[in-house]
Amino acid sequence: MPPTEPAIPPDPCVLPTGEPGEPRELLVATLHPQDSSIVATGRRKPLIRLDCTGAARAGAAESWTPDSSHRTWTFVLAPSATAITAGSVAAEWRSRPEAATTLRQAGATSVVPLDHRRLVVTLHWHADSVPPLFAHPGLALVTDSLPETGTAFVMRRPASGDLRDALESGADIIRSGDPALAQYARSRDEFIVYPLPWSRTYLLLIPAEREVFGTLVSGDTASFRAALARDAVPTDARGAEPPYWWDALPYCPPADESPPPPASGVTNAVVFTQGDPVARALAERVAALSDDPATATASLPERAMAGALRAGSARAYVVAVSHTPLLPCGEIAMWPPDAAVVPLVDTRMTAIVRRGVPPLTVDFDGRLRPLEAP
Repeated sequence: MPPTEPAIPPDPCVLPTGEPGEPRELLVATLHPQDSSIVATGRRKPLIRLDCTGAARAGAAESWTPDSSHRTWTFVLAPSATAITAGSVAAEWRSRPEAATTLRQAGATSVVPLDHRRLVVTLHWHADSVPPLFAHPGLALVTDSLPETGTAFVMRRPASGDLRDALESGADIIRSGDPALAQYARSRDEFIVYPLPWSRTYLLLIPAEREVFGTLVSGDTASFRAALARDAVPTDARGAEPPYWWDALPYCPPADESPPPPASGVTNAVVFTQGDPVARALAERVAALSDDPATATASLPERAMAGALRAGSARAYVVAVSHTPLLPCGEIAMWPPDAAVVPLVDTRMTAIVRRGVPPLTVDFDGRLRPLEAP
């Protein structure tokens, strides 16, 4: 009797939506038309992609290996409809500003085509596993020029502004952080409610020489963070859990930008981004815990937040960063110089998906994508 082959374990990142349907157009309901982070769209593929567990999977590259120093990585490009080559990729990355900036901020020292399919990238630092950098959209490549086929996504905003109405009107996918909406969907047999990966971490950034948060910083414990997650924020949250990526950066190149302006006219406020209810709730809690009872909160439009952060003119800032950043040096370049960093909470979204949709898989940041055939 021939030996029995071991069973292939189920893919942990495939959404369990019952009997999968045939590829079709899926209606994605969102309250924010500019939100492009619900589903993965477009033709560009990065060299790798990160799945819901953070593990690297094949993208435009089918395999990758490091040298003995773990600073140089060799990627073997997958066959593609556009017949990209290692040489064309290297040339595109040099000439396309977004790609060149991404590589520079990541500390890449060279990109060399070894032959038709092998591309060699050397970094200024070593990594034990393939760096998430190579999943960055700035390095993505066009691998197919034909019209899209199979499962596609159509974004639509409910006229009422209520996502429950979208569910009633035939939406196939909603991603939300609203616990009440998730509970409503659980009461309906035609939907599954699936928790997505922890994708955002909220931090308190305190510019250098600010002293109104001494008690809060000294009380920065797991129980403090758990209490914030439980009592302060209106979404699925947990206390921010270590290890914290900003504590273990191997290397960051010199910043591209000029030094920030001096922090003149310091405001006695904890600043957060407008339209972010989690940041607002955390800022209000932090202000209440300040050693200075006069500490207030203030909001800024997202487009103004980056400049305000660099200037460091507020008492503190509540900011959301990626839980798994693809370009961590780019994240911290926007922070006030020498700021104290207090982790607060991790948050995640919930996917509400109609049963029987075509097979979908989940990326590290909670995006949904059609499951590609093996």
